[in-house]
Amino acid sequence: MTFGDLIDRERRDATKEAAKETTIENILDLLEDLGDIPTDLSDHLEGIEDMDCLKKLHKTAARVDSIEEFEEKMDELLKETMAAV
Repeated sequence: MTFGDLIDRERRDATKEAAKETTIENILDLLEDLGDIPTDLSDHLEGIEDMDCLKKLHKTAARVDSIEEFEEKMDELLKETMAAV
């Protein structure tokens, strides 16, 4: 592996991490309109690595009426995701 390959890998990793962080920030921004966000919810979102899952959660955050509803739907989605693995 060349130095250039390492740089390319670092760029890809940084891009993926930036996309993840942006998606989580967007989810939290939507949920803030519904009330105070529990710290454990933020921590839980940070632990999700699957971008497809985070994208679905972003859509979910835009559709729910409460943080509790979001948490329920997030649990359901994560269970489905784990069952598919």
